[in-house]
Amino acid sequence: AKASGKKLQRVALSVNQEGIRTVDIGTQDTHLEVSIYRISYCSADAAHNHVFAFIATNSNETMECHAFLCPKRKM
Repeated sequence: AKASGKKLQRVALSVNQEGIRTVDIGTQDTHLEVSIYRISYCSADAAHNHVFAFIATNSNETMECHAFLCPKRKM
C-alpha cells in the first residue's frame, strides 16, 4: 500500500456469525459482504501486527484475498 502511493480507503468492518461486511465511512455504501461459509482462511500478520487478511471464495468460485490495515493492533 505504501509503495503504490495511493490513499487507502477507510471502511468500517464488522464481523459476526453471518460473515464479514465493510461499509464506506463517508458514504455508508456497502463495499464487501462475505458469508462466513465462503471464508476459508483468516490470519493476522506476525510481522505487521496492524494487518489482517482473509481468503474467501467469490461468486465465480475463485479465491480472493482481502487485507486490512487497522489503526490499532487490538482492533
